[in-house]
Amino acid sequence: MKRVSISDRLVYVLPPRSARASFLGCSGLVVRDARTAIIDGNMGPDETPAFLEAEKPDVCVVSHFHVDHSRWAHEAAQVPGVVLHVPRAELRYLADMDHFVERCGLPDEDMARSWRTWLTQGAGLRPVPDAVPLAPGDVLDLGATRIDVVDAKGHSPGHQAYWIAKDRILFCVDIGVDGFGPWYGWRDADLLEYVRSIWRLVELDARLLVTSHGGLIEKDVRTVLLGCLDVMRGRETVIAHDLDEGLDVETITARGHIYGDTSRFPPPLDAAYRLWEENMVREHVRIISTGGIDAVDH
Repeated sequence: MKRVSISDRLVYVLPPRSARASFLGCSGLVVRDARTAIIDGNMGPDETPAFLEAEKPDVCVVSHFHVDHSRWAHEAAQVPGVVLHVPRAELRYLADMDHFVERCGLPDEDMARSWRTWLTQGAGLRPVPDAVPLAPGDVLDLGATRIDVVDAKGHSPGHQAYWIAKDRILFCVDIGVDGFGPWYGWRDADLLEYVRSIWRLVELDARLLVTSHGGLIEKDVRTVLLGCLDVMRGRETVIAHDLDEGLDVETITARGHIYGDTSRFPPPLDAAYRLWEENMVREHVRIISTGGIDAVDH
């Protein structure tokens, strides 16, 4: 793993490339103050235990339930004296594996069974029934550092961002400033709320953007965040064109506007990527009928 100092109190932490590539890790933030906090400290199965032992956090925060962000939660919960926070809207996802799998929206029992096996045996995900809920508007008071919890739902029902107003630093988590762009491929994603969340983050006027998968961004932060909407608009344009041609969702999905040809992925990943593409297409179809991205109130 890699550490990048942002200030005397803030450290950006990046998992090994192998953990990022296998969806077993994400970049996070360490805050060293009167109390030490780690937000999204999933450095992968091999690195996380030693990382937690070295930092000895008082507070650990999981930003949302997606496995690359939540896999470490049960390890964080075992740190002596730690307070483990998860989004209030996603408490059950982290406490109940059956609910976690069901809300991923897999279409058949075989796929759900394979997904559960990978989560528990491959990713090492374990339930955390005793986490403390964290909601938008809450404040993490760590001493000299106060972190506001910002509603960034859409990517998931409880997806959060974290705002250090004093330093104008925003940890935007998975809002979608990486190369792929915004992702809303599971059952509980909501494109309308996603658009509203992007605007909410833009209006904070951050000077430094900390991301889960796109590094640290110091220049043109507003433009970078608005770029998420540009990606959505691009997808919307081609999907709207297909709708105008009279194509249905299944046919549009098969055209691979978002993921390309999913047959390049080995089974069962090929089916998973097709499902995620279909869910994203359906979200676009839903809001195209009401005016599209630019008609969303914010």
